Amino acid sequence: MAPIPRSELRELRRVLRQVMRGLWMRRRPSPELGRLVRGEPHLGRRHVAVLSQVGSAEGQAVGDLARALGLSLPAASKLTTDLEHHRLVRRREDPEDRRRTVVDLDPQTGERVRTWLELRDRPLERALAEALKAD
Repeated sequence: MAPIPRSELRELRRVLRQVMRGLWMRRRPSPELGRLVRGEPHLGRRHVAVLSQVGSAEGQAVGDLARALGLSLPAASKLTTDLEHHRLVRRREDPEDRRRTVVDLDPQTGERVRTWLELRDRPLERALAEALKAD
């Protein structure tokens, strides 16, 4: 394998920093999300991570969310309960296994959550598009 030129490595590092900053910022509650939330509990980074995961693949069990995000099952359950309190997600019993709780976006707020996710993803999409153009 031929060595990668230093100039390309520098550019790759720059793009990766930009992507990583974008990924980190995506975990903060944004003003758009704040408009959907009223009262307690306040949403933190872990709530945003769970909501993002549910929004990208609905119908996941709480245990699946916990594994995907590196959370304990009780933590994932608490976070989804908090999100349900704000009517951002809906928790329901899995019809095939009543011991499992499945989480979906709430039908009343789901479209606004999807819009928030799309807005949140735009900087990352721009950074990746830039990286592909530079290639």
